[in-house]
Amino acid sequence: MIKPFNRLLRSRPLLAFHERQKNQERNLNRIFSPLLIVGTILLLTLLLAYQPGAGHIYLRVGEVSPREIRASRSVFYVDTTKTHRLQEAAAEAVHPVFDPDDKANVEAMRTVAQLFERMQTERAALQAHNPIHAVNLHNAVVSSQFTSLLPSDALRRMLTLPEPVFQRLQQVTSRLVSTAMEREIRDQGTDLKDAIVQTSEALDNALPDAQDRVIARMVIAHALRPNLHFNALKTARAREAAMHSVRPYIDRVFMGDRILAPGEIVTQQALDKLTALGLVNPREELATNVAIAILTVLMVLAINYYIAVNLPQVYRNRRRMALLWTIVVLAVFGLKAGAVLFGMTVANGQPGYLSIASVTAMGMLVCALIDMNLAVLLVAVMAALTGILMNHEVRFTVMTLVSGLVGIMGVQVTKRKNRLLMLLLTLAIVNVAMVWLLGMLFDDETADMLRGTLWAVILTAPVATFLYWIGTLALEKPFGLLTPFLLMELSSTDHPLLQKLCALAPGTYAHSMMVGTLAEAAARAIGADTLLCRIGGYYHDIGKMDHPEFFVENQRRENVHSRLSPSLSAIIIIAHVRDGVKIAKAARLPQEICDIIEQHHGTTLISYFYHRALMDNGGGDEIPLGFEKRFRYPGPKPQTREAAIVMMADSVEAAARSLENPDPEQLHRLVEEILHHKAEDGQFDECPLTFRDMRLISDAFLRILQAICHRRVPYPDQGNTVVKPDALATFDANLPIEQEIERKDVSSSLLLEPYVDTEASVLSSIVPEAAEAERETYAHRDLSQLSQESSDTAASTRRSSTPSKRRKESRRSEHSTDK
Repeated sequence: MIKPFNRLLRSRPLLAFHERQKNQERNLNRIFSPLLIVGTILLLTLLLAYQPGAGHIYLRVGEVSPREIRASRSVFYVDTTKTHRLQEAAAEAVHPVFDPDDKANVEAMRTVAQLFERMQTERAALQAHNPIHAVNLHNAVVSSQFTSLLPSDALRRMLTLPEPVFQRLQQVTSRLVSTAMEREIRDQGTDLKDAIVQTSEALDNALPDAQDRVIARMVIAHALRPNLHFNALKTARAREAAMHSVRPYIDRVFMGDRILAPGEIVTQQALDKLTALGLVNPREELATNVAIAILTVLMVLAINYYIAVNLPQVYRNRRRMALLWTIVVLAVFGLKAGAVLFGMTVANGQPGYLSIASVTAMGMLVCALIDMNLAVLLVAVMAALTGILMNHEVRFTVMTLVSGLVGIMGVQVTKRKNRLLMLLLTLAIVNVAMVWLLGMLFDDETADMLRGTLWAVILTAPVATFLYWIGTLALEKPFGLLTPFLLMELSSTDHPLLQKLCALAPGTYAHSMMVGTLAEAAARAIGADTLLCRIGGYYHDIGKMDHPEFFVENQRRENVHSRLSPSLSAIIIIAHVRDGVKIAKAARLPQEICDIIEQHHGTTLISYFYHRALMDNGGGDEIPLGFEKRFRYPGPKPQTREAAIVMMADSVEAAARSLENPDPEQLHRLVEEILHHKAEDGQFDECPLTFRDMRLISDAFLRILQAICHRRVPYPDQGNTVVKPDALATFDANLPIEQEIERKDVSSSLLLEPYVDTEASVLSSIVPEAAEAERETYAHRDLSQLSQESSDTAASTRRSSTPSKRRKESRRSEHSTDK
C-alpha cells in the first residue's frame, strides 16, 4: 500500500507538474508588482485629469446661449466679476512703496557747504584787488562758477557782502536745508516743491534783506533732493498681496433658477454659475495633464518604495498590495466626487466635506487592514492632493489631514473593542472643532461656520465611519484580512469551527479555551493584540479534529501511542500543525491566525518520544546524524509576539494540568522553567520579545493559573478517598525530559480497546508524505507483531526498572505528547 503511493510521489510527471507550478508562481510574482503600479498610475491619472460630469456646455463670454439653462441643484459659486472689482479696489488702496535714501541728507548738506566754500574762494580772489574796481567785479561775476545757478545781481551781492553777513547767510541756508531734509521728500508728487515753499517762508524771519533771501532760496532749491525713492517692484507685490487677501465674493444659485435664457449673451457671472454646477469643462492644457501624470508617478513610486523598504511582508503579499491601491483609487475617486462632480470650486462649498470623508475612511481602512504608519503617510499625501483639487484651499488640506490622523488613532484605540459609535462621535467633534478654528482664522461669517458644523456632523463623520465599516466587511473575506469585525466574529463560541472542535475533540476544546484566556492576559500585560492572542489560542489546535483519539485530552480509554513506535507517534503529533493550517485555510481564516497555528510549536523537540526512541536504540550513546531533527516540529519559529504568547500559553496550560494540588510556589517554578526552556531552545529568536516582556508574561500566567489551579476542600463523604490526578491530564513533551520524569503517576485502570490495525495504516491515513524510511519500516508490520514486540519490551523494562521508574514509564505511556 505504501510503496505504490511512494512511487507515485516520486514519478516524473508529478515532479514536473510541481516544478511548473513553482515556475508559474515565480513568474507571476515577478510581473505582478510592475503591472499593479502601472495600472494604478493610469487610473489615478485619468481620475485626476478628467472632469466627471463636465463638458456638456461649451460657451464663452460674449457668445449667445442656444437654449434655456436652469440650475439643477443649489450651489455656492464665486462671482469672479465682483471679486475682481473688490481686488482692484484693494490694490488701489495700497500706497506706493518708497525706499529711504540714507545719503540724501548728507549730499544736500555737502552741496551747500561746497557752494559757499567756492564762493568764499572767489571772494578772496576779488578782494585781492584793493580797491575793487568795477572792471574787476564784472570780470569776477563773468568768470564765476555759479553763473548758471545765480543771476549776475545775486553774484555781485555774494562777492561783495561783508564777511559777517556772508557767514550769516551760509549758516541760515545750511540750517534750513538740514531741517527740510529731515522731512519725507518723495521723488513722486509735490513733496519737493512743498519743502522749498516751506523753507522760503522760514527765510522771511531768518534774513532781513530781500536780496539775501533770494540768494538763500536759490541755494536751498539747488541743494534739496528726495530722500524717498519709489520702488515699483515692492509696490506691485504689495498690491498683489492686497488682491489675494480679498475673499472671493461668494453668491448662491438655487435649484431651478434660470441662468441663461435662449438667445441671451453669456456673461462672466453666468459662466461662473455654470462652472460651479459642473456644466462647463474648461479646456485642459497639455502641460496641465503632463504635470498631473508626473505628480501621480512620483506619488505612487514614493509610496511603493516606502512599502518595499519598511513593510517587506506587505510588499511581497500580492493581495495586500492590490488591496492597498484599490483603497487609494477609491479615495481619489471620492476626492473627485467632492471637488468636481458637485461643482466644488469655492471655499465654503459644503460638498467638499465628502472629500474629507473619503480620505479619512481611506486612512482608517489602511490602518485596520494593513499598517498604521503607512496609513499616516497616505493621509498626508492625500491631504496635499485635496488642497490642490479643492481650488488650492488650505483649509481643506488642514481639515483632511487632522480628520485622517484622528481617524487612524481612533481605529487603533477602538478596533479591539469594536466601538464604532465612539469613533463616529470622535470624528464629529474634531471636524466641528476644525470648522470653527479655521473659520476664525480665515474670518468666516458665523452663518458659514454653522453650515460647516452641520455638514461636518451629518456628512463627514458618518460617511467616513460608514465607509470604514462597510469596507472592512466587504474586504475581509475576499482578501483574507484580519479586521476587528472578523475578530469579534471568530471569538464567538458559536463559530462553526469551534463548534466542530467541541463536538469532535472536547478535551482539545477545553484546552484551547484555557490557552486563549492565558494568551489574552499575557498580551494585555505587554501591550500586544489581546483579541488576536485569544482567538489564536482558540484555534491553535484545530488540526486535532481530524484524529482526536491520538491526543490524550480526548482519550477516554487507551493511550493509542502505547501501541506505536516513538518515531511514528512523533510524526502523528507533528501532523496536527499541518492539518490545522489546512483546515484554517479551507475555512478562509485570516493569515495571522494561520501563522499562529503554524508557529505555535516552532521547532520544539518532542522530548518524550525522542528519549523513548533513544532508549529503544540502546540508550543514546551514539545518536545518528539527523535523528533529533525527526522529533522536532518543522516550524517556523514564532515570528510575532502574538504567536510566541500562544506558544507559551499552550505549554504552560498543558503542564499545569498535570500538577496535583499545585501551590503558588510550584506554579511559579513550573512557568519559569517552561519559559526559560523555550528561550534557551531559541524559539523566540525571530520575534520581538524582550526580557521585560517575558517577565510580564510570566506574571500574567501566574495570576490566571493561581485563580484556576487552587486547592479544593474535600466533601465529607470523600474524606477518606484518595484523590488522584485526572486521567486525561495533558503531558508537555516540549519540557526537559528531567522535569517530565518528575511528574506524578496517573491511574490507568481504564479498559483498553484496540484502535488501529497496523502502524502502516495509521501512517498512510495521517501522514501520507512521511519519510520513505519511516513508511517502509512500518509498512509490513501487523498488529500481532507490534503487540508481541511491545509486550517483550514492557517485560524487559519491568525487570530492569525500579518500582519508581515503572510508575514513571506508565505515566509517560498514558499521556499524549502533542505538546
